[in-house]
Amino acid sequence: MHTSGEPVMVGGGRVRWRWAGAFFALGTLVLAIGVLRFAAPLLVPIGVAVLFAFLLTPSVRWLERHRTPRIAAVGAAVAMVLVMVSGLSWVVIYQTNELVDAFPKYEGNLRTKLAMLRSDEGSTFSKLREIARKVDREISGDPVKKPPTAEDAVKVTVVKPETELTIDNLPALASSSAPAIGGTILSLALLAFMLMRREDLRERIFGLVGRSRLPITTRALDEATERITRTLLTQFSVNTSFGLVYGLGLYLIGIPFAPLWGLLAIAFRYVPFIGAALAFTLPFVVSVLTMQGWDGPLLVVAWFVVLEVIVFGLEAWLIGPGIGVSPTATLLMLAFWTWLWGP
Repeated sequence: MHTSGEPVMVGGGRVRWRWAGAFFALGTLVLAIGVLRFAAPLLVPIGVAVLFAFLLTPSVRWLERHRTPRIAAVGAAVAMVLVMVSGLSWVVIYQTNELVDAFPKYEGNLRTKLAMLRSDEGSTFSKLREIARKVDREISGDPVKKPPTAEDAVKVTVVKPETELTIDNLPALASSSAPAIGGTILSLALLAFMLMRREDLRERIFGLVGRSRLPITTRALDEATERITRTLLTQFSVNTSFGLVYGLGLYLIGIPFAPLWGLLAIAFRYVPFIGAALAFTLPFVVSVLTMQGWDGPLLVVAWFVVLEVIVFGLEAWLIGPGIGVSPTATLLMLAFWTWLWGP
């Protein structure tokens, strides 16, 4: 029997409350995604600093065990990252400039290969191209165009763009590069702080969880830190080995600027889904432009496929068991963060 003062929950009321809870959860999720997207310029440098902190913590601990002061150990680790990134950036920029300057020399080779593809009028490509033209004319219904006359000529004014670096366009250049520079400085500062105050951050996490569950929290935090560090170090080792071996193979094949393609392959392998395609496409295009015949491009394809199969097996063997997440969940997570913050 119902007593006075107690709320009565009928079937319709339960349904309404469930729908309200579902809409509230959906709105909270949309709001959280919007905040993450809007705050990407701030959160991405923080994420980069956290990843590098996991990578460099073993090195800093090793230096501290060998009687190196913490401030010196952290300074050496941050300086190593800065020198490595600066050196790799300089090599990539230098090799890219050399590649751009060398492109005019390979224009004749490109024309020769295009002529080889167009030379056989009875080839499959020519027939397919002719069929496509006929279908396009039938669909569009355009009559045969008459040759243009002098009256149809249109005057064209060529405007030469101003590409020189002057005092006037320095503010625009500075404003375009300011976010990248600011993000780099923020990442380095946060990285140094995280490495210097490791124990303090750990104690704050314990304080949030509560001292009553200290043993469980300590064990879970140590296990998570060990897994993340091991996974990142393994991924870094695999990607670096792939880039070095890939660049060496391209050098032996005879592909110009092989060091550039090796370094870019290391970076591209961190890009989900399209990284492997980028690591293959650029040197393949250069091989088509620079090498006589098709033997070189085919060797590039074979070399990349062999290496990718080997590295895929190594990643599944070395990294898969240590993550503790199913492959499907990993792919969904990569897709979400790539869509949210980009590769």
